[in-house]
Amino acid sequence: MYIKSPDETHILVVEDVEEIQELYGYYLEELGFNVDLAKDGEDAIEKSKCNSYDLAIIDFRLPGVNGNVVAAEISEKNPATHILFITGSYDLVQHLSSKDSKYYVLLKPVKVDEIIKTIKTALVDPEAKFHQPLEDYTVVE
Repeated sequence: MYIKSPDETHILVVEDVEEIQELYGYYLEELGFNVDLAKDGEDAIEKSKCNSYDLAIIDFRLPGVNGNVVAAEISEKNPATHILFITGSYDLVQHLSSKDSKYYVLLKPVKVDEIIKTIKTALVDPEAKFHQPLEDYTVVE
């Protein structure tokens, strides 16, 4: 069971490719999550000043302000926000997914169900990271 139900969970999606941003937003909203969309790092930082998020899904390589800066800004405002980076860089995945990392990270191309599994892990048992069997969780609707 989620710590919060999906309808109580606020997620920020930061993605500069509009089609991908809309796809993530659509599926997350269909699952009942409250979703805000940001087109770039500056937009995400502005939204985080006015809203508190349980989770931020951030494309690491963004035009202008990169994902790392966005994550730092969001975490400074609300340290409880879980950060999920999405990147095309295998080396970055290796670096960010170390056991000491406070971030979740997925390698592009990402399937929506991978994002959902990661969200469940973050919201059900944040300490588990990817070491907990994900098939034990079900989406609360």
